[in-house]
Amino acid sequence: MFRIICIAVLLFAAHSAAAQSESPYWWSPAQEDPNKEWGELREIKGKHLVFVNVAYASPDSFADGQQERDAIRRMVTLILSSHKDFEIVSIPGRAQFAINISVSPKSDPDSVERPENFAANLDPDIQIPMEVAVVVRGAQESRGHYRPRIVWEFVSANVRGNPGPAAGFAIDCFIGQLRKLREIKK
Repeated sequence: MFRIICIAVLLFAAHSAAAQSESPYWWSPAQEDPNKEWGELREIKGKHLVFVNVAYASPDSFADGQQERDAIRRMVTLILSSHKDFEIVSIPGRAQFAINISVSPKSDPDSVERPENFAANLDPDIQIPMEVAVVVRGAQESRGHYRPRIVWEFVSANVRGNPGPAAGFAIDCFIGQLRKLREIKK
């Protein structure tokens, strides 16, 4: 009985370690993944169904970042909805591509220690990096899920203040590049 429990624990640990190194969700690429799959923007030239995923990791241990996530989502939804070329879907399985917005404020390690509840957008030592990735389903993994395939990316090292307008700017850039691509004759 002890052997069976030990084997089960070892198998679970091995499975967990493998699962941490890859994202099971094609619409949410892991930023640290060294094996990111890259594509080209033209892969979504004729696609219209989009899923929007927003992740905001709050530097404040007392806040969950829900207001910031909601503000970013509202801005991106407003911009996408104003273009007839896109239909936002609420279920990733229905989407032809996804827009993943990841904002993760972090303190400068060399900075003076500040109180934990100090507002991130007022603290000069808080850096607010943002990554916007447009992704499609990539190669299918052995477990049956698809790898994220990044076809367009926008990265900013610091979007000081409110990240909503910065995400809106990134989406406008994406739409502008996609519009130019769609205007080119086949």
